[in-house]
Amino acid sequence: MRGAESLESDDQVHWTVKVAKDHTFSDGTPITAKTYVDTFNFVGAGKNAMPSNYAYGPIKGYDELNPAEGEATATEFSGINLVDDSTFTIETKTPNNDMPFILSQLAFCPMPESAFADPVAYDKKPIGNGVYTLEKLDPQVEAVLKKDPKYKGWVPEGAADQITFRVYTDTNTAYQDVVAGNADVLRSLPRG
Repeated sequence: MRGAESLESDDQVHWTVKVAKDHTFSDGTPITAKTYVDTFNFVGAGKNAMPSNYAYGPIKGYDELNPAEGEATATEFSGINLVDDSTFTIETKTPNNDMPFILSQLAFCPMPESAFADPVAYDKKPIGNGVYTLEKLDPQVEAVLKKDPKYKGWVPEGAADQITFRVYTDTNTAYQDVVAGNADVLRSLPRG
């Protein structure tokens, strides 16, 4: 929702989204209404096997992109339409006053055009649109994010210059790193 200037509906079925101006990805690519429409169509298409596909279920045309059996009968959502560079519309299957909440979920983050051309490369080095950019990724070990000096966005600048997310297979080891001062945050404490 931080990427939207506004989200309006008179009937909780037909939604008009105005995209915030002057937002870009960390590589400088502009984020427009088309960016969101292309992302939603890509993630919403079952053939692309995106993990957050399920979140698009309330949108009109989801069933045609994700049939229970057989091939998809559509390549795009019938309920998502590009109006202009800064505006697109969403039509839901039924009235849904949760759309502002639904659209605020991670599943609806925009992806740059390069992601659609090579999803595997994008998965290994995603291009984001936030305060931090991915510097290093070893999926079994850690991800290192660095503050993007070019960031001009809608959230306050981050306090840390770098954030490292470590992968732990044992919560006891993770907890010992916190106690030793080698880690700052732990999602869950070890059990007894």
